[in-house]
Amino acid sequence: MQDQLITILAITFFALIAAIIASRFKQPVLLGFLLVGAIIGPHTFNFVRDGGMINTIIEIGAALLLFMIGLEFNLEKLKGVGTKSIFIGVLKIGIIFFIGYHVFTLFLPMKEAVLLGIIISFSSTIIIIKILESRNMLVRQEIPTLIAILIIEDLIAVSLLTLLSGIAKGNGNLIPVLEHLFNSLFVLVLVYIVTLAILRPIFKNIIMKQSNESIIMFTSLSMILVFSYLAHVLGFSFALGAFLAGSLISSLSKTEMKGFHHAINPFSFLFSSLFFIAIGTLVDLSRIWDYKWILLAIIAVVIVTRLIAVGLLTYLFSSFRGEQTLFSSITMLSVGEFSLLIAKEGMLFGGSLDLVTITSVIIFFSAIIMSFTLNYSSSIKQEQSFLISTKIKIMASYIKKVFDSLDIENMYTDNFRKHVNIVSGFIIAFLVFLNLIVGFTDIVTLFPDRLIGSIIYYAVGAGILAFIGHYIVKELRKAHASLAVILANQSFTRNIARAKKIIKAFSISFLLIVIGLFFPLLIFLTGIPKAWGLISLLIVGIGLYILRDSVTHIDSSLRDNSYPKYEKFSHIHLKKYSMPQAAMRVDIKK
Repeated sequence: MQDQLITILAITFFALIAAIIASRFKQPVLLGFLLVGAIIGPHTFNFVRDGGMINTIIEIGAALLLFMIGLEFNLEKLKGVGTKSIFIGVLKIGIIFFIGYHVFTLFLPMKEAVLLGIIISFSSTIIIIKILESRNMLVRQEIPTLIAILIIEDLIAVSLLTLLSGIAKGNGNLIPVLEHLFNSLFVLVLVYIVTLAILRPIFKNIIMKQSNESIIMFTSLSMILVFSYLAHVLGFSFALGAFLAGSLISSLSKTEMKGFHHAINPFSFLFSSLFFIAIGTLVDLSRIWDYKWILLAIIAVVIVTRLIAVGLLTYLFSSFRGEQTLFSSITMLSVGEFSLLIAKEGMLFGGSLDLVTITSVIIFFSAIIMSFTLNYSSSIKQEQSFLISTKIKIMASYIKKVFDSLDIENMYTDNFRKHVNIVSGFIIAFLVFLNLIVGFTDIVTLFPDRLIGSIIYYAVGAGILAFIGHYIVKELRKAHASLAVILANQSFTRNIARAKKIIKAFSISFLLIVIGLFFPLLIFLTGIPKAWGLISLLIVGIGLYILRDSVTHIDSSLRDNSYPKYEKFSHIHLKKYSMPQAAMRVDIKK
């Protein structure tokens, strides 16, 4: 009991010192907590020596931290962030991971290269918002897009953390782990949906009418404990359950959410403080000098990849120009809190590197670099003509026209959205049945002959998936036809055939690039030999070549003033895709 009291006293006292020092130097106080944790930890002055209590604080701090992040995430908000932010978020993580992996694998084993590539891919939602808030920069026009990207990153990070945690505890056997994850996720999501349906009226009619902060506080804590325990029983981390509890509350209306935010906000700082201090105690400062060259290489990769990925993607998809792209790249420099959780799980895979120490140092220095350089982004003059090639400019201009067209409410875009929503529904159904098929393979034991039972079980499952897949393809063709008409109306040519070629080239290239970017992760999860990692370079290269070739069609469609014959929009063509003729009409001269 004495050691536990000393631990609490040391954490509280040095947290106060960290807050004072961080405030004096105008740096995020969370970095001070990380540094102080390393100083008072067992690897340095050993003021905090109770390892069991440290792990408990990390678990509680991580759960409460993810609960706060979950409060900012719901499905409606995900819809509101826009397709552009989803593209940027996925590609940003992929590009940074891809470049990081291929650089790190030059001097590190594949396992460490993959884990470090994942670790540096995520930016810190908490640190970024705190730094921007301290500099009164949250009003800048780039901020909504950047926050939307961070929401997408948090969602991907939670999914990846769950996968890595399951594989680490499953001794690297991917198939049994995936079966367990599918089965457990199905139960967890089912409980989540049922709870959402039951609790909404309770929140509205009882809790919110009371307007009592104590009731709201204990309701939040109860939900954290229930979902965290359920997640733990199903083999997931406590943090995942807490994240789901937060997202469950975030599904309430804005008026109802105000009560929870008002009751929880005073404790949010305490939650994040506990987590960063406890993680800091795991840092071994004496090993930093041993890792000096690795750390310098990682920090250099973090800076370069952020400038490439964030700058290029915001230029292409968000129409950021000049100083805006540089500001966005610098803003996303800070490596995030999810990286610490991933590093902690990564230690379970073995290896010679102290990933927690390395990650803590990266977070510390990346946040400081971001903080010091943020104010100077506007003073750096960028000449786009020297930094951006002509083909990228053409592609950026075309992408802007496409998204501008899709944002307009008319019969063309309504028809396209209808088919996309149908496709989304079928994809969800496909995933649900895939979940059931993979997660409930024990059903074959009910058959007298297991071989025959397996054949019947998998044949029925494959038939259901094929049936759903057929309708997915059918609706995708209709969505493709609708989008082709929208794009044809935006070009001089009004050429629907060329628009289809552009859509096809973009789709294939995007799919190949995403597969290539994340292919090293697949190698790591499946245990394929390291040499196969070179295939990722080939896949990305093919995707970029197809994308480059599609720019030629785009350039032609923007320059060519010839008009196609009206027969291209004949009744036969329209009937083929079951679309109203009025919705497909293109205003052209004969």
